Amino acid sequence: MDSMMNFCETAKQCSSYCPRQNVQSLSNSTVESTSCLNCTNWENSHCKLDLYDQINHTE
Repeated sequence: MDSMMNFCETAKQCSSYCPRQNVQSLSNSTVESTSCLNCTNWENSHCKLDLYDQINHTE
């Protein structure tokens, strides 16, 4: 499984990153504000735009 840091770094590099509205309201969370996990394009543990793999160059 990918590390939380990788989700954060990927989101920072993604031109289609779109944070969910409620990210600012998270408190005591281990998830950084800028993260794939907080993106509106992240569904069912996968980027619905298939950008995660492209940004990370994973096969």
